[in-house]
Amino acid sequence: EKRPFFLEGADFFRTPFQAVFTRTISDPSAGLKLTGKEGRNAFGVFLAQDRVNNLLFPSNQGSGLDSEDQKVASGVFRYRRDIGGTSTLGAIYSAREADAYHNRLGGFDGKLQLSDSDTIRFQYLFTATDYPEQVALRNGQATRPIEGDAYTLRYNRGTRDWSIFARYEDIDPEFRADAGFIPRVDIKAAAAGVTRIFRGEPGSGFDQIRVSVSTDRMI
Repeated sequence: EKRPFFLEGADFFRTPFQAVFTRTISDPSAGLKLTGKEGRNAFGVFLAQDRVNNLLFPSNQGSGLDSEDQKVASGVFRYRRDIGGTSTLGAIYSAREADAYHNRLGGFDGKLQLSDSDTIRFQYLFTATDYPEQVALRNGQATRPIEGDAYTLRYNRGTRDWSIFARYEDIDPEFRADAGFIPRVDIKAAAAGVTRIFRGEPGSGFDQIRVSVSTDRMI
């Protein structure tokens, strides 16, 4: 993304899942964005009217693309509250609306800083989608309204000499995030890894050596 309108404040809309991906808005005719922070509370909202409706159809093995020559209205609302010094809780809602079509997403997320070394991140999302019948048939999608959810839980530990992570994700087959970019659904995935960092002493000939072991498994 290189468009200044979407780049400004983009970090605020980032969450563990890529629920907001502004490149889905390809040919906007109008837009409005507002972000702000008051004390521990922060919010952001943007609205856009697009001349083209770009659609992503994810599956377990990959995804398909289609574009409809129709006007589509998009909106995203994001709220986040700081908890303590470094923890946060947030909520997100997005919607894309056009003739005989809608995709609506809502959910919550958070970052819990358990210590200087340990962090937990999580997110839960729910979506409701309805495609025009001809679009659904052309792309092998259900002609009825569909609903699906997704959640992830991630743990990281980082110290001077060790880095450890663990992650789990579960995405329903009928989950759709049309305002974002989640190209695979119908998956349950777990991953974990550990890295040992060996630091060189003065005159040892190296700054640091990292030795890592990780695993990534579809369940």
